[in-house]
Amino acid sequence: MIAKKQLKQLVKRQVKSPYAFSIKFLTFKKDRALELSYREGKYFFSENGFEKKEQVFTTAAQASKALLQAAEYEFKRSHKLYFNQTKDRSN
Repeated sequence: MIAKKQLKQLVKRQVKSPYAFSIKFLTFKKDRALELSYREGKYFFSENGFEKKEQVFTTAAQASKALLQAAEYEFKRSHKLYFNQTKDRSN
């Protein structure tokens, strides 16, 4: 678990990675989730909560901005979030 305040730092640090990755954030009840993954030069953003949608971005700035904006209303009353991260350094 991480504090909600760490969300922005973790996202900004992770999107700088040149390797394939996947990060997922969930609420304490695990009823809402945001996931950002990078592979094959594209960023894939998935939102599963109040809204259910998937988006594809070409730049890290667009992807991180979408995730942080969605986190504002998906995790509005949350103070702690579950955090799952996977990395693939074989690229």
